[in-house]
Amino acid sequence: MMSTISAHSAWLVVVLCLLPYVLCVMPDAQFFSGLDLNLPQLAKVKTYYNANNIPAAKDALVTYYKTRTTPKWYFDPLHPNKSAVTPDKKGADSLVMGNVENVNIPYKFPNGSDYDWFFNPTYKSDKYPYDPEWQWQFNRMDPWPVLGAAWWGLSNDSYAETWVKQMTSWVVGCPRPAQVNQSDWSAWRTIEAGIRMGGSWPDAWNRFLSSDAFSPDAVILMLKGFMDHGDYLQTFHTSGNWLTMEMNGLFTVGALFPEFSHAPSWRKFAATQLFEETRADFLPDGMWYELTTGYDQVSIGNTLALWQVASVTNCTGDVPEGYVGILQNAYRYNVKLMCPNGQLPYVNDAWPVNVAGQCQQGLPYFPDDELLQWCASNRQKGAPPPFESIWLNSSNYIALRTGWGLEDTYMLFDVAPLGARHFHQDKLNVIVDVFGRRLLYDSGGGPYEQSRYRDFAVDTPSHNTVLVDHQPQRRAGPTDADPMGSGNPKTPRPTFQTSSEFDYASGVYMDPYGTQAIATHKREVLFIKENIVSFVIVDTLTPNDSKPHVYQALWNLLTTEYAKTNLSVVTNDTGLPNMAVYPMVPGTGVQTYVAFENASSLYGWDVDRNPPFYIHALEIVHERSGAGEMQLVTFLLPLQKNQKAGVKSIVASNENQDYTIDFEDGSSIHVMLVPGGGIKAVVSKAGQVEVVMAAGVDI
Repeated sequence: MMSTISAHSAWLVVVLCLLPYVLCVMPDAQFFSGLDLNLPQLAKVKTYYNANNIPAAKDALVTYYKTRTTPKWYFDPLHPNKSAVTPDKKGADSLVMGNVENVNIPYKFPNGSDYDWFFNPTYKSDKYPYDPEWQWQFNRMDPWPVLGAAWWGLSNDSYAETWVKQMTSWVVGCPRPAQVNQSDWSAWRTIEAGIRMGGSWPDAWNRFLSSDAFSPDAVILMLKGFMDHGDYLQTFHTSGNWLTMEMNGLFTVGALFPEFSHAPSWRKFAATQLFEETRADFLPDGMWYELTTGYDQVSIGNTLALWQVASVTNCTGDVPEGYVGILQNAYRYNVKLMCPNGQLPYVNDAWPVNVAGQCQQGLPYFPDDELLQWCASNRQKGAPPPFESIWLNSSNYIALRTGWGLEDTYMLFDVAPLGARHFHQDKLNVIVDVFGRRLLYDSGGGPYEQSRYRDFAVDTPSHNTVLVDHQPQRRAGPTDADPMGSGNPKTPRPTFQTSSEFDYASGVYMDPYGTQAIATHKREVLFIKENIVSFVIVDTLTPNDSKPHVYQALWNLLTTEYAKTNLSVVTNDTGLPNMAVYPMVPGTGVQTYVAFENASSLYGWDVDRNPPFYIHALEIVHERSGAGEMQLVTFLLPLQKNQKAGVKSIVASNENQDYTIDFEDGSSIHVMLVPGGGIKAVVSKAGQVEVVMAAGVDI
């Protein structure tokens, strides 16, 4: 925790940083000028205001808001219904006591719910790395619905009193800045402004409207806060997923408070801006242009939320025609990318996403969509998609799978651009679920803290791709000319081939490793689906000079249990599916790391958003070095529960272009690499018909 000196120092930093930005709480004259006093329902307010009787005008306005019946909301604010809520008494009591939690880090304010909205327990902390998200997300007021539901359900006025105290302290202590402030310690980043206007604030307004604790002064103060937010969000909106939150919040203010003189223009502006953004940013295959499976859902959710608010408040006339229809392809995209466990793979900054839940959200708007019907039923109704593997060729993610069941095997092959935001340096990364188990993994980046673990989690060493001369990928960030960070324009398009027996895909990385474009990396994946479910991965490294280089293929697995033999590294988790990882080129160096760290490197860490945050994992490094073109060839063998790998030998021939994998039961796989690209294979399973495969080439 901060010392008292540290806390005061932090507060001084905040004050000095915010001085150029701060205004005072909205003056009464400005507030009343922001109301449409010509509306018939505000006639009394207008009369008192014109007579310069400001107290009476405020009283009349509060009476109006405490008794009005429109616009409608998701629940009736004038008649609290205990049966309509499930109060969390423990959670609400904890909030009254001053306990809060942001980014999964708890803190208890010493004076109960007397909050310091600029406080951050991770600042100069001995326990946590600094994470500005703690204070930013604190200002989203996410716990307010817990207090509102508890007050409705339990009739305990302490919940309403706590909320009023918090709301009042925020509006008084965090007045709207004159300029946009997206920096550390800001209470007014536009993302937070949009989130609270689209969520915690309108919910709290309607939950507590009938409470005596929500006094006339508090009502006026909160109305001023809403009005400030409306003007701020229209003036200082941004783009990307932030815009979806900003415009959802702006529309909500305009819909909930049609008495504000700018409300009609706010609604029209917000709906139009968001419509145009979604039309531009959802790619033809359905992915959001930031190329993250986490923020894809943020954009879907906020886009839909605006329409839902418009529907409940009778403001759909302000929304452009075709607005919701854009989302159908986005919901379908989720299904196409879905892992066997029903989650989305972690791509760039990401977190668990239940695809069935997302489809249940979208299905009412697209009730005839058979793909959404099947997924929304948790794969119980209707037929699975008519395809198994698919190349989503706008975002350039390739999903390879044996089927759509819970225990199928799946690979996500990332041949995508960097992405507009929240990107990782991980092109040609692969993620594998073996018989339904998430095993060869991508952590999703973890929390947005300032630490070496966060740096590791977004960089090449934590992904299943290749390092060159120990250097990570360094694609340049997105620019106006290259908004998705596609990189070297000479990079060939990915290739993809699918059949019932095998899948093949390839991609190329031609951008820098470290500060220089040292080599070109081509990755080819052969997914054997018939007889012996397995993967052959060929990494071809072509240097841009004649010097010797070091090439390392990385394999990150969610386990710490493994056995290392002269042929392979095999995960060894009892009662779970496992995987054997074989380097096929003779002389390939193999190193294994579990939770390794030194002054310069980390290996073998799953960096998670949830405690304990830094989870021990296994990282395997295959290494070759030399001059000229070189290859790393890897055989990944998924294993059923309690299944032994059973590989007797791997023999290379034809100058390491042919490989024969012999199994103890007499089965074999003969792999032939084709010069210039492509893989041929003959799979002979004991007792089964021999299968011949030609991937990326003709037979």
